[in-house]
Amino acid sequence: MRRKVKEALKLLPTVRTRNLYVPLSSSKGARLEFDLVINDYDLNRIILYSPHPSARYFEDSNELRLQTLLLEAGSNFLLWLPGKPYDPMTFHF
Repeated sequence: MRRKVKEALKLLPTVRTRNLYVPLSSSKGARLEFDLVINDYDLNRIILYSPHPSARYFEDSNELRLQTLLLEAGSNFLLWLPGKPYDPMTFHF
């Protein structure tokens, strides 16, 4: 899915993208991946690539913690941007 989104964005002539990684846990290699979509000079969209909630059930127990961390951290960040209520403690193991 990630690849298809990136390919579709490349086809739009007036759109530029910037990839952004936010590390969450260096020991686990956990990081959030975003694409910032810029139209002319304005930030038009922020795309967060995060695991689908059902993906957690098919991973081993170590991956389950990592997938949960990514999903919670990404959700909290997207709620934080517009000032919606969120739980900052879910960023921690």
